[in-house]
Amino acid sequence: MTFCNGPVAWSSRVQKTIALSTVEAEYMALTEGVKEVKWIRQILMDLGRNQVTPTPLFSDNQCAAFLTKNPQHHRRTKHIDIRYHFIRTEQEQGVVSVEYTPSDKQPADMPTKALSGPRHLKCRRLPGDSSSWGIDYSGLN
Repeated sequence: MTFCNGPVAWSSRVQKTIALSTVEAEYMALTEGVKEVKWIRQILMDLGRNQVTPTPLFSDNQCAAFLTKNPQHHRRTKHIDIRYHFIRTEQEQGVVSVEYTPSDKQPADMPTKALSGPRHLKCRRLPGDSSSWGIDYSGLN
């Protein structure tokens, strides 16, 4: 999660629940992201910086992004634990807005996937990466 182009919260861990599909895994991860968003928004509110617009959450899985907006149960998704549908309520209340973002524009992939050299450099140039903060790390080993 970034704020003013700098990272303020991040996480990469194994999910405790076994997902039966990529869509389900992404949906579960989005729900975890919403919990983090709510915490950060509360901190901002405590500091007098209320956020009135929905916080965008980006997913590189179109089906998972669609599932957050679709309240119907389908054969392939009806088994998903009800607690993960928390994201739908938060989206309806304007806390978050889930948006599809292609994988090549997803900086969150850097700590979770093995990236080729060119793809790694491209992710480093995306907003939120330390190289975009104007800090020179060239002298560090």
